[in-house]
Amino acid sequence: MKGMLNKKTLTLVFLLLLLPLLVGCFPPKNQAPILTSTPITLAEVDELYTYNVDATDPDGDALTYSLDVKPSGMTIDSATGLIEWTPAAEGDYDVVVKVSDETLDITQSFTIVVIEEEGPGWTPTPPAPPTKTYTIVATAGPGGSISPSGDVTVNKGANQSFTMALAANYHIADVLVDGASVGAVPTYDFTNVTADHTIHVTFAIDTYTITATAGSGGSISPSGAVVVNHGANRSFTITPDSVFYGVQDVLVDGINSMGPVSSYTFTSVTGNHTILASFILLGRVYNETKGTHHDIIQEAINEAGNPGDTIHVMAGVYPENVVIPFTKAGLQLIGAGSGVTSIAPVSGKAVALGGNLGIIDGIRVQGFTLETSNAYAFIALSGTNNGTYYTTNLILEDIVVDGGIYGIGLNAVNGVTFTDVHVSNVSIMGQGGIEMTGVFDFTFIDGSLEGNYFGIRLQGTDTGEVGQGYGVNGNIHIHDSVLTGNVTAIENQYSTQQTIIDATNNWWGDSSGPYNATTNPDGLGNAVSNFVNYGTF
Repeated sequence: MKGMLNKKTLTLVFLLLLLPLLVGCFPPKNQAPILTSTPITLAEVDELYTYNVDATDPDGDALTYSLDVKPSGMTIDSATGLIEWTPAAEGDYDVVVKVSDETLDITQSFTIVVIEEEGPGWTPTPPAPPTKTYTIVATAGPGGSISPSGDVTVNKGANQSFTMALAANYHIADVLVDGASVGAVPTYDFTNVTADHTIHVTFAIDTYTITATAGSGGSISPSGAVVVNHGANRSFTITPDSVFYGVQDVLVDGINSMGPVSSYTFTSVTGNHTILASFILLGRVYNETKGTHHDIIQEAINEAGNPGDTIHVMAGVYPENVVIPFTKAGLQLIGAGSGVTSIAPVSGKAVALGGNLGIIDGIRVQGFTLETSNAYAFIALSGTNNGTYYTTNLILEDIVVDGGIYGIGLNAVNGVTFTDVHVSNVSIMGQGGIEMTGVFDFTFIDGSLEGNYFGIRLQGTDTGEVGQGYGVNGNIHIHDSVLTGNVTAIENQYSTQQTIIDATNNWWGDSSGPYNATTNPDGLGNAVSNFVNYGTF
């Protein structure tokens, strides 16, 4: 028995705990009707009394009207709610009206005062009918207010005005009436109100424009018309386009010079402003290592230390003979690109490495077009004849030589890398686009040799013996390049020592490969001499 009691108790507790949850999960599906009319409470003996009961149902259900309490003879239309009654005597009569949607109902109780007629032509004054009202909900966002605000009650057919007020340094952004924009208006009038409405006003902080511009040679960021909120700060960064330019001045509001600053900040902005950055060309040649500017390449080279500095050359034409002496080992001469930076002297060599008095190591020349009318465009030359390499670890990259009597000359060089080097139209009889004597560890990749008499010519020494005077020739590699339109693409003129030139994976102008009378007589591409391994093509 005790165990059963405990089970019943536990079950009861469980149901009591579950009941609120179930009630919350199943809200009522139906809502009661709502009475919207006010009863007429004055009547006259022997005169017809009428009162039309008005009601609505939130669920849209059909309504039924009835009288729970009524005086004798009073009737009500169950469908329309119209009450009719002719009182027979004076007195107070209680009435209770019920309105039902068949599930829920609501009642209205009132008392009718019946009086006698006071004389011929007398008409009792009925109570004033209720006035129909509507609600306008008025709200405002931050930055201002609307007046009146909140739930504003308006009589049917009446007008209602609203006024927007601004906080300091704010302006009206928009006014929404019933969700639709009517613009940034300071007032709004509802006229002949016959329905509920809403009105909402939004505000925005005042803004100002800073117009930022930059002259040639640099930029300012941000630029253009920059919008700034009232009271905010705004910084600008001034940057030269390249190492060749510097900031000349920063002019604020057309009159205030800030000097050659790299940044400027407007603080607590309360009006429009302008900022103009101007730049100055410091020099077309820049020694990155020393941070100095020049207009002549040779001046920057002469200034360079040993080991050499990195020198940048701006796009343009430089009509000078550039000499890199042996004391500038490790020097890097970098142009803006072979198509835009040109060393073009009136006569003589464009670029020459002077190694006669000592070894020059680690020179890099990049990004130039080299032009000359009567000499080598580029030459690394030793005037001695003692078998010593005077130029080591030479790099040429993004170099163009087009036309002239000579192209590139290499003598007594150990360790050469040519990348993206293009030599063309060196078409003088017996001259090569690249002439080499005493060259060891030479690599030529991703370049071109086109329209020359010889594309590349590898020669012996002036004594006719290989390896004497300028050093040993050997380890020559030419790959992934275009060799077309030359009388002979590669000429290996060794006599007593036949160093094989490795020239595989190149394009010779025809899929049949290069022409060689012995090794490839059917080749329709550029000719090669003996001792050239052209391999696959």
